[in-house]
Amino acid sequence: MKAETKRPEWIALLNEIQNVYVLFSGGKDSCATLVYSKDLIDKLEPRPSLVALHVDTTVSLPRSEDFAAQFCKEVKVPLVTLRPKVDYFTLAEKWGVPRPRARWCCYHLKIEPLKDYFKRCSNYIVLDGIRRKESRKRSMYPITYQHPHFGLVVHPIIDWTQEDVEAYLKSLKLPFNPAYELGFSSWECWCGVFKRKSEFQRLKEVDPEFFAKLVKLEKSLRSGYAYAYFNGKPFYLCELLNNEERQALLNEDTPQVRALTSVASP
Repeated sequence: MKAETKRPEWIALLNEIQNVYVLFSGGKDSCATLVYSKDLIDKLEPRPSLVALHVDTTVSLPRSEDFAAQFCKEVKVPLVTLRPKVDYFTLAEKWGVPRPRARWCCYHLKIEPLKDYFKRCSNYIVLDGIRRKESRKRSMYPITYQHPHFGLVVHPIIDWTQEDVEAYLKSLKLPFNPAYELGFSSWECWCGVFKRKSEFQRLKEVDPEFFAKLVKLEKSLRSGYAYAYFNGKPFYLCELLNNEERQALLNEDTPQVRALTSVASP
């Protein structure tokens, strides 16, 4: 178990710091980071303030915001929710949906709101839930680095495994985001670049109203771009609709509808 009782070396960085901000998505890693960091910070004297920062991407399920608020209330950490200046649907109608080589979503929906927030802050440090085991690229990350927009960032659980994260949360009897039980990798961002086909199928069952909103956005794209990508190939959300649903939602002549003329209805 990586959450050892000894004082980690990075905690010395907080000696002269007044404000600590944890980037909090509501996923397992950010939950573990928030609670682990709070436990360490509560032992400091003087104790810096600790705040969880959650970004509402404006393309998340409402339950994402609910879980973030409930979790922070349970662990007694103040929560600040940030939002982009322009919502996702407005930007997507203007620029098209994010694609593997045109991922404008991350900067405009997540980084920019945080960047603007930190401009108003002073004497602070940022913590996040990045882990080396997540990818080959992240396996090379140092435990601290100077982010070009956020300032000094620390990865407190960088050497934890997924098993460590889950065991830590379970040991404290803390809730997991219900997104996992529903088969979602997350639900704070539904831009489509990294979502699996099965996740959209499940979304259609869990929240048909939100799914329909994404389908209507896809329909509005006169360029003919698909909303999502599966195994690196474009995937049209409207392929998941039955004949009746298509008639109700896709009643206009669009590239997406024309592309479906050769697809047999379920």
